[in-house]
Amino acid sequence: MADYKTTYSTNVNKMKKASETNNGLSTHLRNGKARTDKFSSGWDRVNINDVVEKFAPGATMRESNGKIVFSSGGQFEIVADVAGGYLRIQDVSKKFTYVSLSGDYKPNTISKSKWKQMTHYLIKKAGEK
Repeated sequence: MADYKTTYSTNVNKMKKASETNNGLSTHLRNGKARTDKFSSGWDRVNINDVVEKFAPGATMRESNGKIVFSSGGQFEIVADVAGGYLRIQDVSKKFTYVSLSGDYKPNTISKSKWKQMTHYLIKKAGEK
């Protein structure tokens, strides 16, 4: 299994350093942290290695607006927020569509806000069980 966690952590540190001199990036990071502070109560914790291997095996990483995106060119990308420390699983074939860890799409019986709560996952720290 590839070590996406190390790639993520290394790039988080790099982006946080770059935000010291980049106002746009600084704003993106500040907003990501604010989202986590406001909404993360109840978000499940996941191992980023497991999620990337399941949905985008063999992925490469790119940076985009305060996020780190893992993609293997398939149906799904893992979008990890740098300052917020969370990820989402995006179906790239459908604009702004996110799935659960089991690959499920939003059922009609769940509100949009509840679905957002169910599709944001805090990234476990290195060594965290």
